Amino acid sequence: MDALSFLLGSLGAHEWKRLLSLVSPSFFRVVPFGELAGAVKRGIAQSRDNEAFQRGLASLPRVFTSRDSGDAALQLYFRQILGRQECLLDLSREAFLHVERTSESPHWEWRPSKLRYVFSAQFSQGLADVYRGFYREDAVAFARGLEALGLEGCGELFRAHFGNGDQTAVTFRVSHFVETFHSIFQECKRRGLILGGDFVALGVALGLLYEHLEKATPERTWNVRAAFLLADVPWDPNESGAKKGSASGRASQEVTQ
Repeated sequence: MDALSFLLGSLGAHEWKRLLSLVSPSFFRVVPFGELAGAVKRGIAQSRDNEAFQRGLASLPRVFTSRDSGDAALQLYFRQILGRQECLLDLSREAFLHVERTSESPHWEWRPSKLRYVFSAQFSQGLADVYRGFYREDAVAFARGLEALGLEGCGELFRAHFGNGDQTAVTFRVSHFVETFHSIFQECKRRGLILGGDFVALGVALGLLYEHLEKATPERTWNVRAAFLLADVPWDPNESGAKKGSASGRASQEVTQ
C-alpha cells in the first residue's frame, strides 16, 4: 500500500487515495501491484475524458422521486453493473442534490464527479452474473459469474456479504463491507487465487455506496431487492414520464421509486 500511496501522490490522484482507504487491507495481498497500479492509472485517465463522461451520464437516469437519495444510489449502482462496462463511480451522498418541487414527493438530481472506470468485458459480465444469480436464485449464473471473476469456491462468502433474508430490509455499514470483503480476499489468498485490477474500481463504487447509505437516517433499512429488480430492466430515456430540460439546461430524466 505504501508503494501505491506514493504512486497516487505522484499522479495527483488524492481522491483515489482516499477512496482506496475504504478497501480491506487484505485486498492488496491478492491483487499484484502491477494490476493494481494499472487499474488506478486507467481510472485516472478515463476520469479525465470529459466527452466520454458526458456520454455516460446522458445514458443513465439523473432525476429520481424517492424519499432518500440512497434509493437512487442503489438503483444507479445496479443499473451500471448489470450489463455495462462503463461505471460512473461517484455514488456518494454529496453527489445527489435535493431538488425543490411543488409536489410533496422529494426529488433528487444526481450530479456525480467525473470519477469513471471501464471494466473489462469478462469482469463486467461476471459481476452481472453474480448479482443476477443471487437475486434471481439462479445457481448456474452465480457460479459462472464467480468463475469469470476468478473467485471460484467463494460463493458462501459472497452470500454472507450480500446478507441473509429476502433483501427487502438491509442495513448498510462500511465496517460490514470491509469485514466481508476481507474474508473473501483472505480465502483467495488461502486458495492461491490472483485477482485482476478491476476489483479496485468495484471497491471504490461499493465503498462510496456503503458510506452514502450509512450516513442516512440511523438504523434505516433499504429494500435492495426492489432496487435490483427496478434496475434489471432496459431503461429508455425517451419513455413516457421521462422529463428533459433541467433548470441548468442539461437533459435530465426522472425515475419514480
